[in-house]
Parts: sequence; structure tokens; C-alpha cells
Amino acid sequence: KVANFTRGIPDAPRGAQEYLTLIDAGIEFNLPLPPLLRKDRGIDIIIALDNSQDIAQNMGAELQKAARYAERNNLAFPRIDPQKFKAITDTNHVAIFEGNGPVIVYVPLVKNKRSSFDPATCIESGPCSTFNFQYSPAQTMSLASVGAEAIKQVKPVLIDVIKRVAERKKGQQQP
Repeated sequence: KVANFTRGIPDAPRGAQEYLTLIDAGIEFNLPLPPLLRKDRGIDIIIALDNSQDIAQNMGAELQKAARYAERNNLAFPRIDPQKFKAITDTNHVAIFEGNGPVIVYVPLVKNKRSSFDPATCIESGPCSTFNFQYSPAQTMSLASVGAEAIKQVKPVLIDVIKRVAERKKGQQQP
């Protein structure tokens, strides 16, 4: 519970409440996709950076949960082929899912052959534990560098996806 910052503001949806109760959106699945999947958002591409704690053992599990959530809530979402997760390695950091709804560019937190930082080890016995709330600047930079390096490596794939989606949209707009 937190103090309601909108209390007393006219026409605020919960302006009469003294407190707001906030819930971690990761309870159902650990990817913050529901706000992006709303029909009125019109999202074409989602880059899903999966930093789930059990990623080494359950690659893609959270994305599959997101797909089930989308189905239950009648939201557009591409079919998630579990076989694509097997192609993710320390040299290939991406899986693309296309079909109904936005294109999902899935980039999990995995060890990168260009770095000595191992996310799995960091999660098991280091500062990347879910229950750690304090990071040194060096730890923050190590963790951020893994994600940054993964994005650099998948840049050609991202560019290709963006071009294909743009061309498709361009074709839909022509009379």
C-alpha cells in the first residue's frame, strides 16, 4: 500500500481513496507485455528482453505464459514455437515470432561468448539474485553490458524485422 498521489484531484479515477494497493505485474508471468498488447496500442514490434531468474533451465517459459495470457484475454499474439528457443546459444541471442499480432523479437539473458560475465552464475550465487536489491556500480555495468552486447549482436536481425514490418505497413496503406 502506498499513499494515493491522486487523492483529492477532481475526476481522478481513485481520487477518493487514501491508499493505493500495487501488485507486481510479474506474478502471472515475468515479462511486462500486457500494457503493450492492448488493442488500442497498435504495437507492431515488441523486443522482449527476458531476464527471468530460471532462464537457463526454462528458456522461453515466460514468453509462452505471455502467449497463454494473450489467448485467454483475446489479444493478438503470434504462435510461440518452442523449437526456436533451442537455437538460442552464446552466439545466437534471438528468436523471432511472427503471425497474429506484433512481431516478437525475443532476446533472453544468456552467456555471451564475447564476455566473461555469466548470468546463470550471477543469478545462482551473485548479485543477480531476485532477492538482491543493492548493486555496486561495477555489478550494474556487468549486467547491463550483457544485454547491450546481445542487442548489438542481434542488430542486423532487428533491422531486418523493422524493414519487413515497415514494408508490410506501407503495402497496407496503398490504395
